[in-house]
Amino acid sequence: MFFALQSVQWTPIFTAAALLPALQVLWGIKPTTGLELFAAYPNRRTIAGAVVLFLLAFVAWPHWLDGWLTATRIAPHRPAILHPGGALLLLALLRWRLPEGRQLAVLSLMPLSPHLYEALPLILVARSRRELLSLAFCGTLGLAAGAFTPHAVGPDHGPIPWAVVFLSGYLPALVVVLRHPNVRAEGIRPFTPVSRNAGEIEPPAGAPAMQVP
Repeated sequence: MFFALQSVQWTPIFTAAALLPALQVLWGIKPTTGLELFAAYPNRRTIAGAVVLFLLAFVAWPHWLDGWLTATRIAPHRPAILHPGGALLLLALLRWRLPEGRQLAVLSLMPLSPHLYEALPLILVARSRRELLSLAFCGTLGLAAGAFTPHAVGPDHGPIPWAVVFLSGYLPALVVVLRHPNVRAEGIRPFTPVSRNAGEIEPPAGAPAMQVP
C-alpha cells in the first residue's frame, strides 16, 4: 500500500472497489489490473461502466486510443508466467471455483510492471485474520527488501524487482489460495471464510450458516 501510494498507482482504488461495488466501474480504466479483479468478482455494472468510460474517453480526447496502443507496444512489461517461477501461479487454477483462484490465475497472464504495488490487490485472497496478517507481513518484508536492493535496470526492469515481488507478494498469495477448499461459493465477498462443505459460507460467530444456491 505504501509503495502504491508513493508511486501514485491505481491499485489502492481498484482494491477498494472489490469492497465498495460502486467503484467497480473504474476497473476499465486500467484493464491489465482491472481484469484480474473482474475475473474474481464479475458483474454487469462493471461492464456497463467500462463501456461508458470508453465512449467518454473519445469525447474528451478523440485520438487517445492511438496513443494507448503505441504505449502498449513499447512498454517493457511482461506477464508473470514469462518471468522465472511465474508459471507456478497457474496452480491457482486448482481453485478456479473461488474468486481468489481466478484472480491470481488471470493476474499471472497480465503484462504488468514487476513491482510490489501490482501485488496490492492480492491482499483480497485472504479469508482469515491469520492469512491477512501473513500477507501484510510478507509485503512489508518485500518493501524492506526493495529499499536495500539495486534499482531496476534494463528494458524489463531486471531480475531483482521481479524476485522481490514474486517472493513477497505473488508466492505467499498462491500459498494462501491453495489452502482454501475448491468449493463453489457464488456471491462470496472478500475476506469471508469458506467452509469445506460445498456451497456453504462460514458465518461470523453466532450467526447461522448461509447456503449458496
